Amino acid sequence: MSTFPSSPAPRSAKIKSVSPTFVSTAQSLRRVVSSRGAHRWAIELDFPPMRRSIFAPLWAFITAQRGRSGSFDFVLPAHAPQGSWAGTVLVDGAAQVGTTINLKGFTAAQNGVAKAGDFVRFAGSYKTYMVTADSNSDAAGKASISINTPLCASPEDSAAVYSDCKFRCSLVDDNTDTEVSTDMTYDFKVQLMEVLY
Repeated sequence: MSTFPSSPAPRSAKIKSVSPTFVSTAQSLRRVVSSRGAHRWAIELDFPPMRRSIFAPLWAFITAQRGRSGSFDFVLPAHAPQGSWAGTVLVDGAAQVGTTINLKGFTAAQNGVAKAGDFVRFAGSYKTYMVTADSNSDAAGKASISINTPLCASPEDSAAVYSDCKFRCSLVDDNTDTEVSTDMTYDFKVQLMEVLY
């Protein structure tokens, strides 16, 4: 699996949380809402003006994706986890579902092993989740972690846990373009969407 180039770095990244819902309003104006039970991330990258020698490898990577058909890993720059994630963290138990997952292998009796806003993913799945509440480990090094959306698939017992802000993505559009200024610098924005399967 290829990885989105880390250089040149974007000057900004817009991160969008996409959670489809169905909303209807009755004649009484009572609102009825149901969740689709799905979620994915969308990321828009805005790059500073670049000389051709800097832009060309990035442009080559983008065109090699052949529109939306390709997929790749993208690591969100400068987003180290705020929790310690200390220890060798693994999934604690099979057949887990819902928006809480039990983990093991943390350093015992530590506060803030996971922090709200941290990203987390599990071996065997492309999906990246966000932690929604701070968690502490108990005397056995276990912790229950709340996540923003129900698990897409139940990870295996003792599956590895990653907090490295990595997303499996594809391009949002089959068409990507760049604007070349008269001083021969390239302006570029690109939109990515999380690939779940």
